[in-house]
Amino acid sequence: MGAVADEAIERMRTDDESDWVTRLIRTLGSHTIQTLSEQQRRVLVGYSVGMMSPEIADKLGITTATVAVHRRGAIARLGARNLTVAVALAIRQGLID
Repeated sequence: MGAVADEAIERMRTDDESDWVTRLIRTLGSHTIQTLSEQQRRVLVGYSVGMMSPEIADKLGITTATVAVHRRGAIARLGARNLTVAVALAIRQGLID
């Protein structure tokens, strides 16, 4: 993420103060989304529509333990404190409709 961060910092230097935070979030957010695996994204989609872990596992053909692994991975990669924040970030970043 070094190049992405460098680009964001350069934008901060040239943009007026009111826009640089929004641009930084967009730049770093886009990078974050690209690092989610397809299974992590699918698990977050399931949670975003109100599914429980067993339902997501059944829908994806995986175990509930595997759902938990993908859930924890998505939370970590998004830098979220919990599942609710991870889903909110994914929605805000356009990962989930």
